[in-house]
Amino acid sequence: MILFLIGCLQEISTPYVGECAEYPDGLFDFGQIGIGSCLSGPTELTFLESEPDRWTLLVDNANPYYLFDGGSLLAIDWDSIDLDQQVNEVHSLQPQVFPLPSYAAPIEIVDQNLAMVGVRYSEGARTRVHDDSVYLYDITDPTNIQESNRGPNQQNHIVTKSDPIDIVYDPIGQLAFVGNRTDHDISVVDTSGDLLKIIDSWDAPAIENAFFTDADDSGGFAQFDVLERITAEMILDPTGEVPPLTNDTWQVKWIEGTWQLWYPSNGDWSSLQTQGNHVYTASPIG
Repeated sequence: MILFLIGCLQEISTPYVGECAEYPDGLFDFGQIGIGSCLSGPTELTFLESEPDRWTLLVDNANPYYLFDGGSLLAIDWDSIDLDQQVNEVHSLQPQVFPLPSYAAPIEIVDQNLAMVGVRYSEGARTRVHDDSVYLYDITDPTNIQESNRGPNQQNHIVTKSDPIDIVYDPIGQLAFVGNRTDHDISVVDTSGDLLKIIDSWDAPAIENAFFTDADDSGGFAQFDVLERITAEMILDPTGEVPPLTNDTWQVKWIEGTWQLWYPSNGDWSSLQTQGNHVYTASPIG
């Protein structure tokens, strides 16, 4: 018996997205192409002035359709753009290129020498909520931008909460406030030191020296005898006993050798007191 098999060869072509991309060797598909100097879902533009009347344009790319293997930050010399042309192809402008994970979002300038770029992509995440990162760039010379190592442990990023979608910088307090969409909170970044760090959003607890002033030189001293909280229910209860109330104004100071420690607890403040012997007891005033 003689069998005849008839077939044909079909040429398989790899995707092409333009001269701006960086193509891997061999066979590849969308999502495996280097973004290079391409634009793909640009989400924010920011201008930097390197010298009088010379500007650099920062553009971050989110890569929302996964045409590439990640997003990017581009730094384009404004003088390289031909404003007489309706369209300038980005790769012909020879921008500085910094690869990023996908879903880059906000750009914020800190003290004119640091740029912060939030990224929402969560590598290895298995749930909707996952810590993300803000990437750092040294923009001291906008014509020669470098990755910054001012993150914790001299990394080029600082970890925030899930989906950092906006950054606002306070130059007076040297604090950057990062809005995290999915966590519904704000990460506060202290930029005052050599390395950036996340700090608590409430004031730092402090222990101060206490003293008692004998204003009339009578040789007296102050101490608490009984502390009792007077509540609205006590005052409104016709059968209850209310401690006597006066119009005296008291300013509480602590006897030397006793310290009062205030600390945040469950969204409120609590306190402990100690006499410096490493023994802490709950304070009677809450």
